[in-house]
Amino acid sequence: MKRPPLPQIFSGLFLVFMMLFSFAADAAKLAMDREEIAVGEITSVHVLSLPFIAVVEWKVSPELEILDSDKTHVRVRGAHAGSGTVTCEMNLRSMSVTLNVRAAAAPLAAPPAQPVYTTPAYSAPAYTPPSYPAPAAASAPAQETQSGLAGTWQINANGYTGKLELSSAQGMLSGRIWFDAHAIWETLKELYFDDVIGELSFTRPGANQSYRGRLQGNKLEGRFTQWSGSDYSANAPTYGWSATRPGAAAKPPAYNASVSEPGGKEGSLYLARDRYAPGEAIVVDFTAPGSYASNAWIGIIPSQVPHGSEAENDRHDLTYQYLQKRTSGSMTFTAPTAPGNYDLRLHDTDNNGREVASVSFQVGAVAAPDSGRGYTAQPPAATQNSAPATDDSLKDVVNQLKGLFGR
Repeated sequence: MKRPPLPQIFSGLFLVFMMLFSFAADAAKLAMDREEIAVGEITSVHVLSLPFIAVVEWKVSPELEILDSDKTHVRVRGAHAGSGTVTCEMNLRSMSVTLNVRAAAAPLAAPPAQPVYTTPAYSAPAYTPPSYPAPAAASAPAQETQSGLAGTWQINANGYTGKLELSSAQGMLSGRIWFDAHAIWETLKELYFDDVIGELSFTRPGANQSYRGRLQGNKLEGRFTQWSGSDYSANAPTYGWSATRPGAAAKPPAYNASVSEPGGKEGSLYLARDRYAPGEAIVVDFTAPGSYASNAWIGIIPSQVPHGSEAENDRHDLTYQYLQKRTSGSMTFTAPTAPGNYDLRLHDTDNNGREVASVSFQVGAVAAPDSGRGYTAQPPAATQNSAPATDDSLKDVVNQLKGLFGR
């Protein structure tokens, strides 16, 4: 039997290879971070489902310019207003997406010149012109620029605290981030500040996260998206984050609450986070006046229970601890196992007293801002109850009697 010549074998193998080469490229798709930018703004286009063997070349229309690129993405900047096109040529196949580029905001017009006042001519007596205060020129709202962002910010990302360092050079932003839980500096990518809407955006590549936040005075506040691998899904979860400059007058967190009593007395509760996993340790800081009874107490109560009545809270508390005349300090509780909304509530006495302060939190899944880097949350600490066992036993007996006879 004759064997086919070697050239025919190589030609057949090459044809099969090219078919596989082209078929793998057909599964690839393009995804944009933003569908519209202004002249001078920056965004990225990503390749989804990139084949194992890929030869990639990026091209853009005159409305855009390429800043940097690799096989998986390209970063472009708006050059001219119009409808720009980003094209990816991969393995004998071409894919394109359209990106709208809007004109940059027009500069503010200079205020009109003040009219020159001419003194009327009088022969006698000499006329002294009256002095008029110059009318105040209307000022446009102050717009922050990216150079004003430079410095160190205190960041809180879904309960994880740390530092955000930003710097500006030659019109480009750079920065890095530090979370106290991990004690490691991470370099940020794709930093951009939109002067028109006052929005800062950046990515944290190591954790596969994208951050966006609006600037209001000395505070940045927004959401970050946790991507899963290279899957830029529209259903990816998002979480809140904020950052403030040191020394700036920032609003206290919504979950830090205190209630003033008549006569200047005061009690307060503070939580560092507003979301905990079931069974996780919850550390609450408290202050209380020395006039409270020794059986003043803090307990976990479902949020739907009406506020104000110590007796009503006493019927529904899941766990509690006595202050025992302490005026400040911290207590450690264990988060309920059932997901939901709960409060820590402070009461001035355990004998038909009053609720004087509360702080709310949620129990559910907690997403760390470093998800994807392999970090794990610390195991919940054991609950510490500062009240003696005899006080707990007495309170349990009283609660059972309340249920039998009512209050």
